[in-house]
Amino acid sequence: MALGAVTMAAAAATQAATPSRITDVTLYPDSATVVRTATVAAGARSVELTCLPTTFDADSLRVESDSAIRVGDVRVETVPSEGSACAKTALETQIRTLQDQRAALDVQLQANTLSASYLKAVSERTGGDGRAPATDFSTLGRATDALARSAQEVFTRQEQLKKRDAELKVQLDALQRTHGSGTDTLRTVRIAVAAPRGGELRVSYQTARAGWRPAYRASVDSVRSNVIVERQATLAQSTGEDWRGVRLRLSTGQPRNTPRGPEPYAWQLDIQPPPQAMPYPAAPVAAMAPAPRAKLGRSNEPREADEAPLFEVNTVQTAFATEFEVPGAVELPSDAQKVTFTLASETLPAKLAARSTPRMDTAAYLIATVDRPQGIWPAGNLQLRRDGAVVGNTQWNPAADDQKVTLPFGRDDLVTVVVETPKTYQRSVGLLDNRNERQLSALYTVRNRHGDAIDVQILEATPVSQSDDIKVRSTFSPEPAKRDWEHRPGVIAWEQTIPAGESIRFSADYLITYPKDARITGLR
Repeated sequence: MALGAVTMAAAAATQAATPSRITDVTLYPDSATVVRTATVAAGARSVELTCLPTTFDADSLRVESDSAIRVGDVRVETVPSEGSACAKTALETQIRTLQDQRAALDVQLQANTLSASYLKAVSERTGGDGRAPATDFSTLGRATDALARSAQEVFTRQEQLKKRDAELKVQLDALQRTHGSGTDTLRTVRIAVAAPRGGELRVSYQTARAGWRPAYRASVDSVRSNVIVERQATLAQSTGEDWRGVRLRLSTGQPRNTPRGPEPYAWQLDIQPPPQAMPYPAAPVAAMAPAPRAKLGRSNEPREADEAPLFEVNTVQTAFATEFEVPGAVELPSDAQKVTFTLASETLPAKLAARSTPRMDTAAYLIATVDRPQGIWPAGNLQLRRDGAVVGNTQWNPAADDQKVTLPFGRDDLVTVVVETPKTYQRSVGLLDNRNERQLSALYTVRNRHGDAIDVQILEATPVSQSDDIKVRSTFSPEPAKRDWEHRPGVIAWEQTIPAGESIRFSADYLITYPKDARITGLR
């Protein structure tokens, strides 16, 4: 009898679930690879990992082990979640808490409704013969006031309870949408092993319910003339598993993309035979709508909430995939809430200047020019700060920049630009007055109201002829520092240093000649 009990206990221990925990996660822009580690006891014949969500791709399952453990058959089974002793995720705990709060509110609503019914009965009470009871006018006023106060309290409380219940319902619906459908089942992974000395077993799998996006924050220090660029990452996951104390790596790769590119079909040319004449008129045939083409990877049914992307679709384009280590152990619950981590920061010497395009906007804007940071920097949102204050956001794609990067940091109200437009004239010229000549001018006065000298950059788009019959002669004072600024034809840039409290004038004169009868586009 004792031997049988020992045998049954040993069998139960063999089939018992093996404790495991998530130790490593590699997060991609639209997916994640999760590594779950289990300790295998010496002499174990099988490992059973239970309470796994159904959100991971079973085909991506991979098992690795220490050299002392040999891995055999691996099976993935789907089991009902009802009645399981699996620990609840943080999201499931929040849902259960809100459900309990709504249940408690429902009890209060029922009790309040009962109070309202009682007050209504008291207000309508009559004598036994159907007639109104005798009225004691000496106490009527006090009784009426008490009834009114009680009714007011009851109905006010009723409205408050209904409002609170509606708020909880909105929160609960949002969490349940995040939780998604298909949560009535779980997965169990059974692995046959031979472990004479024991060791560790690592099971990895991919899931699409996680992702990250790069983000940056650039802070300019106008006193020290430098820019601090912080590399950040915004993460979210709703895999059905809380990540607690995991080592997290962020990768710019795309493991779920199609690994093979398209291949060409044979391109054949042929002569189509002439259509055959029909001897008799054909009977009308009801038009049949073509069957809709199936779309790979998508269903014609409405998209379930658990399939909604955590981020807007955004392909991270880099020359090679790069991984970033998130420092420390990471806690990230499975609730789809976006969390931002700071990965690293870099201080870059900057050249500051006030830039203006007076013909379009007389305001001046502070810009900082820095050397392009080393390494791969995927495109992402960039928050801009100037001397500690947020001035705006923009999209930043460092991979598209050359060796220099120019960052904008908002208006510089201490640099003013005044635009003067001298009179223009037009006249006929040429031997037979067969050409028109038009004179255009612009004059800009830039004043520095800072306490120190500041560099300014004034941009001007000059007329560029697209025809041999249109001649343009441009005169500038002073001469621009750059022509075809940033490879833009006809755009010039004046660059000057203006001492504190002083001003500089910039002028441009354009003489344009063209055929008299021609209609010229672009003349201002």
